[in-house]
Amino acid sequence: MEVNSRLVKFKIKPASYPLMKLYFNEQLENQDNALEAETEFPKEFWINLANTCREVARGMSTFSSQKIVMGLNLMSQGIMAEVEAEDKRLRNKEVYESFLDFVIEVNGRTDLDKVRKGQMIHDTARKLQLHP
Repeated sequence: MEVNSRLVKFKIKPASYPLMKLYFNEQLENQDNALEAETEFPKEFWINLANTCREVARGMSTFSSQKIVMGLNLMSQGIMAEVEAEDKRLRNKEVYESFLDFVIEVNGRTDLDKVRKGQMIHDTARKLQLHP
């Protein structure tokens, strides 16, 4: 008797965007061929996944588990938050890099005390409107 069994699992964590863990397991007779990898999925996939989670949660009946509905909505919100954060990082990459260069330069100055260095860095961050 020949055994041919395949299993594919995705481990999705919104915080790991755009990476997703992929598990593949194939059993052929007496062999067990397993693969675990982390792979990057495109932004459109993640947005579609978030929209699907939201739509499924919205379409569930009132008799469905509210924990599942809440989980799907949280997954959708988490994914969209990570997508928006990545977009913001990419948009402001040049500003962040120049600010980092400024911080390194100020921090390397020996003629200033820590308070003055901190004040200069804070003032520059406010001018650039860098907020966490």
